[in-house]
Amino acid sequence: MSQQDLDALLNLIKADRELRNQLAVCTTPEQAKEIITAAGFAVSVDEILSLRSGIAAMELSDANLEGVAGGGDKYSNADTCRNRGCPGG
Repeated sequence: MSQQDLDALLNLIKADRELRNQLAVCTTPEQAKEIITAAGFAVSVDEILSLRSGIAAMELSDANLEGVAGGGDKYSNADTCRNRGCPGG
């Protein structure tokens, strides 16, 4: 698999939640290969094993997801505003 194909595959996995979910439940590299092949990429089992670390690195922790989703931080806590007053409010 060329670097260009690898980048395209990783971008697809990153953008396609359904594909990520399908790959997440694979129990063998062979299953992942079938899914990736169906998505239009020629990949070997050895390449699948190498990709696992790249795919895992794309996953966000719960703390990361909270921040991305606007889960708040110490300056946006509603209790703080109620207890101490908010600027401008």
